[in-house]
Amino acid sequence: MDLRPLAASDAPDMFRLLEHDQAGIEQTGSIPWPFTLNDAEAWLTRVTKMDGVFAILVDGEFAGSCGVTDDPEDEHAAVLGFWVGLPFRGQGIASRAVERLVKIARMKRRLRVKAEAFPANTVSARVLEKHGLKRTGIVERNLPVRGGLRQSYTYELEL
Repeated sequence: MDLRPLAASDAPDMFRLLEHDQAGIEQTGSIPWPFTLNDAEAWLTRVTKMDGVFAILVDGEFAGSCGVTDDPEDEHAAVLGFWVGLPFRGQGIASRAVERLVKIARMKRRLRVKAEAFPANTVSARVLEKHGLKRTGIVERNLPVRGGLRQSYTYELEL
């Protein structure tokens, strides 16, 4: 598994992985369903402007994306997130990506890493907990692509 900067040119691969993956998309807070190539392009246009977002590659093939970005509410923290396409799930890819993201946060001299997962997303919760993130609470956010207010568990790791 390798990481490289996410690029606008990843839109066709992102679309291919997500166009039929409603269950996977619904575990994200920012990817719309139904999902189109235009949605992929719009999402990538927004996130590629951020520092610290990556394409996940498996044997050179686009398998998902992940990121560790500055927390706008806490200058000493980084926020991490990830998604992996259905054909690549269950292979430890998300776990390896999170491990790399935590290392990047340390290199950026962040004091803590934060993440969120929907209560039903037990797989992502296990990945976060495997890498030392502890559940710290619950938050309610307005997520228009998920139909409005949604609760998420919050996770944190002191570095």
